[in-house]
Amino acid sequence: MKQLSYIRVFLYGMAFLLSACHEATTQNKPYALTTVRVDSSDVHIGRISPRTSNSAQYKIHNTGNTTLHITDILPSCECTQATYDKQDTPPGEHVTVTLTYEAEDFSGSFFRTAEVECNAESPVILTLTGIIVNE
Repeated sequence: MKQLSYIRVFLYGMAFLLSACHEATTQNKPYALTTVRVDSSDVHIGRISPRTSNSAQYKIHNTGNTTLHITDILPSCECTQATYDKQDTPPGEHVTVTLTYEAEDFSGSFFRTAEVECNAESPVILTLTGIIVNE
């Protein structure tokens, strides 16, 4: 009789877990994959002064047949911020991403990246390079 109670508790627990997993996956529906093209994923902003803010823009074109959905943009450093229109991008349209780099207080080259988390078939990595010079 005790074994029957354990089995019943186990089955109820499994049913609860499965329903919770189903609810979590239906709330976060994955988007169908699409293809994208970036006009120029590597931008060199040249010589800049320390402690200045400098920006570069990147156009990401949705070349696929389904909507492009960007979930996040992850810069490689806190000194770089990403902004973009949070709306989905239909096929044939583009979204502009702006990376803004806050130059540190040193002289030398810098290399920063930002990973675009989206439903593209291939990873989208944007790079921003330049040289900080004290003039």
